[in-house]
Amino acid sequence: MPAHQGPYPRLIIDLDLLESNSRTLSRALASRGISVRGVTKGCLGDIHIARSILAGGVKTLADSRLTSLQRLRGAFPGLELTMLRPATDEEIPELVELVDLFLVGDLDYLEELARAVRKRDLKKRVILMMETGGEREGIPLEIGEWAIERASEQSGIELVGLGTHTSCAGERLGLDSPRQLISLAEKKKDLLGGEGVIISAGNSALLKAALLGDLPSGVNELRVGEGILLGRETTRGERLDGCSQGTFTLEAEIVETKEVKERENRWEKRILVAMGRLDIGAGNATPLNEGLEVLEYYSDLCALRSINPVDEGRRGQRISFSLDYFALLGAMHSPYVRKIYRGGGDEFEIEDTQVLYFSNNKE
Repeated sequence: MPAHQGPYPRLIIDLDLLESNSRTLSRALASRGISVRGVTKGCLGDIHIARSILAGGVKTLADSRLTSLQRLRGAFPGLELTMLRPATDEEIPELVELVDLFLVGDLDYLEELARAVRKRDLKKRVILMMETGGEREGIPLEIGEWAIERASEQSGIELVGLGTHTSCAGERLGLDSPRQLISLAEKKKDLLGGEGVIISAGNSALLKAALLGDLPSGVNELRVGEGILLGRETTRGERLDGCSQGTFTLEAEIVETKEVKERENRWEKRILVAMGRLDIGAGNATPLNEGLEVLEYYSDLCALRSINPVDEGRRGQRISFSLDYFALLGAMHSPYVRKIYRGGGDEFEIEDTQVLYFSNNKE
């Protein structure tokens, strides 16, 4: 059962700004010969957000959850969908019906995927993921040539390119990773789609370099989620030129204010807001009012300090926050946060009734 939802906290989702971010990035990257695989895992595969991303010019979508991919397939029957992470054994039979392309960084997983594909007389495209320092799943580069040869022997599977995970933990990496992918792909391009080989070099962490033209020639795809959703790159949260950071705004209500004695016997205003870890998970929210700063998050409350004596706050007043990527994940997943969509001059709210697509697979 869905959690009871009061009027707040609520997440305001600006669909027009999301479409604008998608258009800005897809056009700028296209001018560099780079396509965008739009990533929706940060927003639960939300179909309204996905529709805005597609309206901005992105041609394909990717996610890491079966239910999100079901939701996307139900809304966009003919769209190319990608499974981003390794699937569990239980997920594979459904996914081979739903998904067009898989990112695969393990040969055992590839063999299991191929068996499921052959059983249904299908053919699925695969980008083989290499481990290049991001410390996520992937085949070690040292055995890259051998792995490509092994993978190419799997009937039902079409190898179309190479990829890697870059800066998923927030680390700032150099450009050795894409160069290594390009070098490996050149050696084995006959097994990877020939001249049309995909080099999926990373995520939003590479957007700054891509937009400046600093990525090596040969990189032709990035998997972009945060760049579109929040208008920022991943490693340091730096703003991207031409993109809006006002796409998502969390509004929460003040439930208590009080004066407390601080340093040097000075009194300061403390504000408690009815928003906490239950609402934003492990992420961070930043008050849009510059006179407020977050002191601490509790499970169901957030403590703020008023550093502007003119703006003291009062019970019942609403505070607006911007969110980082992990706070967005938390807010989108929280059953306690209302989702309000704005776009085209309209505002609407929906319950969790988005139609899912289910195949007839009974395995």
